[in-house]
Amino acid sequence: MTAAPATPAQPAWPRVDYPFARDPRGGPPPIFDDLRERWPVCPMRMPDGERVWLVTRYRDVATVLSDNRFSRALTCAGDAKVLRVGVFGDPANMFNMDPPDHTRLRRILAPVFAPGAVRGLRPFVARAAGALIEHLAQLTPPVDLMTQLAIPLPTSVNCDLFGIAEKDWAEAAMLASGFNATTTAAADLRRQYRRLRALLERLVAEQRARPGIGVLSMMIAARDEEDRLSDDELLATAAVLLVGGTETVSSVVGLGVQALLSHPEQLAACVANPGLWKTAVEEIMRYRPGFDLSALRVAREPVELSGTVIPRGASVCAPVLAAAYDPSVFPDPHRFDIHRDNASPIHFGHGPHYCIGAGLSRLELEVTFSTLFERLPGLRLATTPEQIPFQRGSAHMRPTRLMVAW
Repeated sequence: MTAAPATPAQPAWPRVDYPFARDPRGGPPPIFDDLRERWPVCPMRMPDGERVWLVTRYRDVATVLSDNRFSRALTCAGDAKVLRVGVFGDPANMFNMDPPDHTRLRRILAPVFAPGAVRGLRPFVARAAGALIEHLAQLTPPVDLMTQLAIPLPTSVNCDLFGIAEKDWAEAAMLASGFNATTTAAADLRRQYRRLRALLERLVAEQRARPGIGVLSMMIAARDEEDRLSDDELLATAAVLLVGGTETVSSVVGLGVQALLSHPEQLAACVANPGLWKTAVEEIMRYRPGFDLSALRVAREPVELSGTVIPRGASVCAPVLAAAYDPSVFPDPHRFDIHRDNASPIHFGHGPHYCIGAGLSRLELEVTFSTLFERLPGLRLATTPEQIPFQRGSAHMRPTRLMVAW
């Protein structure tokens, strides 16, 4: 994509490269506030050299994510290519499709993630979180919360949801990690994706022989009995669900614990009134959603956003993290406030591609935070916030280590 030349009404574009320089405390990239005010739509260079358009205002992010003038399909015709690496670059997974194919696959999965089905998972999530937290409580502090709770919890929940035997959890977790990397060579990501697909092929064969009640068995039945999806669609969508359901939750568990421990008066309010955990989770997801990049869209036709025309065929990046800090929607956005009226949440996306697993993620986070601080009321950071190391070379922004004591 070639950036439009500057005009008298439009200052020269700033140079914006991804990955962004990040806030060392885990907050949004500092550049977002300046871009939102002065250049709400501007060119950005991706790690592979591709140039895309970046939008940072809430209304523009919402438009890109929901308007059918923008396509998510990797097969969309256009001049600009969309990143096609690893699990997120497979055109057979439903997240890389537009309606009606996206709608067809989403309907197959809808019963698994329906509100009633998610509520039915609460006892299992509570047992999984309780067991990990009880084990953590028996260790000698300081303890790394990431390795002892934040990473294993969503892994166990998602593997159980998929009907994956516990003996395969470690392999599944290893193969499902790292696909959000921005520095890993494309060949390595493709190799890892082939290994993940091979694991899923084996699991599909096992569950065809002995059907279960998990999401994988449901997709197999839809494939074999009703011919509602192809083999490629089954494997590709299962892979992206497994990947997407682990890394984001583990990131937000770590970031949420850090935020709560850094705001003890708000943590105390949640402990005193457990009904506040639901709103606290919404604010944690707004304040620290755990990733700074959203899947690219392609403009099907010229579209004007904040006074700039996106040309047909151009790729657009609309990060929900930028929208979540738009002061026109969230007053004083850099303030953490569990009492905030999050009437316009966007952290799980917007429009047709709104995260199908949002309800399950909310449940995992609510149960984890409430159980953790009930079991360990004296929990505290064992380091200063400035000493917490954050993951580099990835679209995810989670701590690599979060040392706590009690």
